[in-house]
Amino acid sequence: MTLRAAFQGEPGAFGEIAVGQYWRGDAEAVPARTFEETIALVASGKCDAAVLPVWNTTIGDIAESRAALMAAEAQVETIDTITTPVRHALLALPGATFESVKWVGSHFAALGQCARFFEAHHRLQQVIAYDTAGA
Repeated sequence: MTLRAAFQGEPGAFGEIAVGQYWRGDAEAVPARTFEETIALVASGKCDAAVLPVWNTTIGDIAESRAALMAAEAQVETIDTITTPVRHALLALPGATFESVKWVGSHFAALGQCARFFEAHHRLQQVIAYDTAGA
C-alpha cells in the first residue's frame, strides 16, 4: 500500500515537491485547496500524512498554515520538519515580453519572497492567488 501525503496547492506546488523530497518518491502526493482541507484529509484517514509550510526564511511565519494546525491540534500531530529550497521564475504566455507583463500572480508567500524583484519593477502589479503552481 502506498503512503498518501496531502499538500496544499495544485500539482507542481512546493508542497508536492516537499512530499517527494521527504518520502523520496515513495508517497502519492494528494493536492488540497486549503491548509484546512490538507489537515482534514489526514484527520479523516483519507491521507496518511501531510506537509504544510509553517516558516519561511524570507518572510517568516506562514500564519494561515500555523492557524490551521492549531485549530486541528487534537486531530493531528507534528512528527517531523524538513527544509525545502525554493527558487522562483517569472513565467508568461508564448510571445510575451517582459515589457508586456503587467501583473504577477502567485501565493502571498512567494510574492513576499520576491520583494526585491518587485521593488526593482514597480510597474508590476502583484495579484495574490491561493497557490503558486495554480497561479
